[in-house]
Amino acid sequence: MGDFFMTRNIDALNDIYQNAEMGIVGINDVLYKIKNDKLKKELEKVKKDFGKILRRCEKLLKDYKCKPKKINFMAKMSSEFYSEMKLTKENSDDIIIKMMIEGSYKSVGILTTKLMEFDSVDMDVKSLAEKLLDLINDNISRLKKFDKIC
Repeated sequence: MGDFFMTRNIDALNDIYQNAEMGIVGINDVLYKIKNDKLKKELEKVKKDFGKILRRCEKLLKDYKCKPKKINFMAKMSSEFYSEMKLTKENSDDIIIKMMIEGSYKSVGILTTKLMEFDSVDMDVKSLAEKLLDLINDNISRLKKFDKIC
């Protein structure tokens, strides 16, 4: 396998990893504030699915003898600060749902753009990116349904 192809796979896997990791960070930032038990269980399920994608990325990166590039400390702190700031005024499930949808749409935009760049990656890598994109889009749909309930 050529160096260019290998580098593209590694870069793509790290992009996927960081998006899934950011999803987990975002969920962790709000999970303890959710009042609706069904919403909490839904987000815990999504968090678990993000974890599966992280583990798959780790395995594929290990095959390339690489470790994942985790999101940086500032990105984590920024997410936590944003959540705290938004929820300081009003801590409701409705606000949390809107925040989660907003963050998910950002990830969809990033991943959709990245997928266009993934034309020269292994099918397993591209498939994993598409799986993550599907997970995020499904989560948006489910959150919209909760938004009508809360």
